[in-house]
Amino acid sequence: MEVTKKFTPKLFLFKVLNGVALAIVVGLIPNAILGGLFLMLLLVVQNIKFTIPVITDVLIAIQFNLKPIQVVITGTAAFVGPGAAGFQENK
Repeated sequence: MEVTKKFTPKLFLFKVLNGVALAIVVGLIPNAILGGLFLMLLLVVQNIKFTIPVITDVLIAIQFNLKPIQVVITGTAAFVGPGAAGFQENK
């Protein structure tokens, strides 16, 4: 039988903020540095911005010790949810 952990609001908020802080370091700072250095690769650097929600969600999911399939599912939901990916009908 699997034992579930109870999270206090303080621990929950700590895990979420820790994941967000890691995502800022991993996703936004290199984006800012590369954007300033490689103006010729501006399109690539701009497309990196679409991965920020995925990076944030994956790092938060890792903080909560989720299984790999759960991390992938939540990462996919974070990518599709804000509208970074969408479906269009052929016109």
